[in-house]
Amino acid sequence: MPLDIDIDGASKTFITATDTHVHALEPVHLKIAPGEFLSLVGPSGCGKTTLLRMIAGLLDITSGTIRVGAQTVTQPDRRVSVVFQKPTLLPWRTILENCLLPNLIMHTRTPADARADAERLLGLTGLLAFRDRYPAELSGGMQQRAAIVRALVSQPEILLMDEPFSALDEFTRENLNEELSKIQARTKTTIVFVTHNIGEAVFLSHRVGVMAPRPGRLGALIDITGFPAERDAAIRKSPAYFAKIAETRAAFEALL
Repeated sequence: MPLDIDIDGASKTFITATDTHVHALEPVHLKIAPGEFLSLVGPSGCGKTTLLRMIAGLLDITSGTIRVGAQTVTQPDRRVSVVFQKPTLLPWRTILENCLLPNLIMHTRTPADARADAERLLGLTGLLAFRDRYPAELSGGMQQRAAIVRALVSQPEILLMDEPFSALDEFTRENLNEELSKIQARTKTTIVFVTHNIGEAVFLSHRVGVMAPRPGRLGALIDITGFPAERDAAIRKSPAYFAKIAETRAAFEALL
């Protein structure tokens, strides 16, 4: 069952080796509904990844609180999976073995159930025929698809994604956007997605959070309405898509 996220005044200040205080993120107030796809866009240094890591429990919160479901975030939560910029697959394990690794560690499901779900998701992402291959035998895009499958096999109630497609070519990136939209529409997983790409954010999301730097802050929220739950390439040619890109860009420019 998907969970909500309640960010109540969460901020982050880093202290350097010279005892200098760096305000990386001003207090953020944001509620993310169960099953929502929210993207965070903005330039480097605006706190997107900092906020994502705070939600994941990978980074301490300086002030305020973040709640996942009924639980306040103080450490990593097995209900939350993270997909990073690089696939981080284990090179000595096959694609299927990599996908089953979280369940091997956490034992949240029976091995048979986990394998059946992994093979279903590999089929959905076009990787079933490659399940016995090793990561080095796959392209970068295929490896990233496998990393997404690995994150989903544990049936997370929240999926956090930190620029997972940034290193891919545009065609592969667009194909993976469509696959991710399909998966999210069917699983109803709550997703927070970090990207620099406004078009990608508009294509994928129910809402887009626009962030600005110096210090990092959430300046605007854009509702993305009028698109089907499972989004396809035709949307990228629609006037509504370009209108939302323009609206999001204008919101960002107003924050500078």
